[in-house]
Amino acid sequence: MVIFASSTGYAILAAVGSIFVIVLGYIASMLFRSGEFAASVRRMAFLDGKDVKLELCFANKTSKAKTYTDLGLAIKTKKGYVPVAYLDHAPFLKGSDSLSVGSSLALTVGKMAKATFVLDFFLKEQSGTDYYLFCRSGKKCYVASIDLSSYKQKPIYFHSLSSKAAAALTK
Repeated sequence: MVIFASSTGYAILAAVGSIFVIVLGYIASMLFRSGEFAASVRRMAFLDGKDVKLELCFANKTSKAKTYTDLGLAIKTKKGYVPVAYLDHAPFLKGSDSLSVGSSLALTVGKMAKATFVLDFFLKEQSGTDYYLFCRSGKKCYVASIDLSSYKQKPIYFHSLSSKAAAALTK
């Protein structure tokens, strides 16, 4: 049996495929734009495993300067996020053109700018659990999973926390 396809069938199939691709592209762009900033992190290698130095690269994708406060490391338990270390002193700045350190350790990244800096944390005890980097920008608190066992530059993906979960991370 031979099935003959008409040009109308191909046109309908092409239109449906095009609409499907456009919808997927729209969804992808919404997911990309939902984050206010893009970031990548690399752990720097040192002898002491409790001394955690992270090279953090922020890219501000908004048309306003962004300020990040209350940076720290946390672990996740059954009850939620538990802070294990806070940023206690000013980080080492790399490419400080678009980054300024405020009096309360607030990091400001200019509009549509990228900034790289080194954060220094000290863990009282090192555990084999997953660690999370958290920060506050405005009224929102963000958290991202990081891999402290790797020394390679990796992208990290921040997502916002509820106000209850964010309250546990403030000093």
